[in-house]
Amino acid sequence: MSRGWRAAAAAVAGTKHAASGERCQDAVRVQQCGETLILAVADGAGSSQLAAEGADAAVRILSACLEQRLRGTPLERWSEADARACLEETRSLLSGLADEAGASLRDLACTLMAAAANATRALLVQIGDGAIVLSAEAGEDWCWMFEPHRGQYANETSFLSDEDAVARANVAIVPAPAELAMFTDGLERLLIQEGPQRTVVSAFFQQMMPPIRELTAAGCDSNLSRLLTDYLGSEAIRERTDDDCTLVLATRLAVPSLQPAG
Repeated sequence: MSRGWRAAAAAVAGTKHAASGERCQDAVRVQQCGETLILAVADGAGSSQLAAEGADAAVRILSACLEQRLRGTPLERWSEADARACLEETRSLLSGLADEAGASLRDLACTLMAAAANATRALLVQIGDGAIVLSAEAGEDWCWMFEPHRGQYANETSFLSDEDAVARANVAIVPAPAELAMFTDGLERLLIQEGPQRTVVSAFFQQMMPPIRELTAAGCDSNLSRLLTDYLGSEAIRERTDDDCTLVLATRLAVPSLQPAG
């Protein structure tokens, strides 16, 4: 049973930034475009002067680019070239904002992930680290979509500001999963289990998704998003990571209604 895509999303500053009075350098945006849900997540580069501003602008611009193109071309007719065109436009507009601020594009460096999903198709894109994970059917284990871009050194990744960012971006158009999630690298240690083979901690998502399945209205729910914000700022999370944390949870499943006994 499906009610369209419903979601909750939150971005919370890590203890490192909170202690120094800095704002969260992650950004998230969720919006509806007809029957398609658009999700975007960015993580500003810690070494960049305008990291938070870059992340905010990237999710806003990419979401707008995806929405504009979706209004002219249904998702079922998209190709990877359409997705890369949106990324290229986002990078170009971000460069323009940098020029207006008297800064360089590198000053606005950020990673970037996005999804556009309807009842039948899903577009997924990623530049840099963090993860997009999904479940094909209710109750199935979760898997991650792309290997995060890693650099030569620890904590090094790719950014939208890189010259080859669009060419190297991970892009896929797949049948719509039952559920999907995105999270920045601040949550990787919690949600990706290391070992001989890295796996998604499916139990976490199986625990988190039921309240979202109960939602009746399509789009992002503000109440559950507030609860998710509280959870990401809780001691249970903060004792395991001091980085900024962003998490988006989305489902097109609904809890089956109980039928009266015949």
